[in-house]
Amino acid sequence: MISWAALRGARGRAGETPQTLSADTVTSTFGDTGEVVMKGNAIARGENYLLTADLVRHENKTEIFIAEGQVVFT
Repeated sequence: MISWAALRGARGRAGETPQTLSADTVTSTFGDTGEVVMKGNAIARGENYLLTADLVRHENKTEIFIAEGQVVFT
């Protein structure tokens, strides 16, 4: 089963940016969006949330997370 989620980053929800971003493979760009792409066992963790998925994209400029695959947000 493939699922996806697009959420406003934790800053909009809890006034914080991610404290931990990790995955098997992490790539980033420093262009207009400052996107970070995390593939394989992707984890974005903050003080008040945990997002895990097969793939997570985080756009620093907009504070939007896009998660694909087996997605869990708590």
